[in-house]
Amino acid sequence: MAVQFNADEIFEIAIQIENNGYKFYKDCALKIENEEIKNLLITLAEAEEKHEMIFKTMHDSFKASNSFVFSDDADDIRLHYLQTVASGYIFDLNVNPLANMGSNIKIDQILKIALDREKDTVVFFVSMKEMVSDEKGRKSIDRIISEEIEHVVFITKEINHYCQK
Repeated sequence: MAVQFNADEIFEIAIQIENNGYKFYKDCALKIENEEIKNLLITLAEAEEKHEMIFKTMHDSFKASNSFVFSDDADDIRLHYLQTVASGYIFDLNVNPLANMGSNIKIDQILKIALDREKDTVVFFVSMKEMVSDEKGRKSIDRIISEEIEHVVFITKEINHYCQK
């Protein structure tokens, strides 16, 4: 059974993930006293905001397009996966990421949570791309994936930097 999503739905998911990421980093920054860590979290929040704007621009330029036609997914496994992930798993705002860290929160802990969430975002869009059969849709999702990989690379560098201190 072929499942269809239109460009609006795909970009809405991307925009929501970025918006959730922005809120996640800003919330963490508000709860951290260390200025260096706070500034790093604000930088990450600003990167999420930048990516949200990129996705909004891509969305606007794609609005006139036809629906993406997704390839066969007989059991709707990919569809259910995408819906589950998009519905709150990535940067779930109902979960306080700092709640289980105690009072001595370390930057590497926060960055590792962030890295896991950013990797989940990449996996999400790679999975979505596998379901898209038209070339224009696949290229748009490739751009989203590239933007998300930038986050993974940045956070990985920061983890390496802070773990060496």
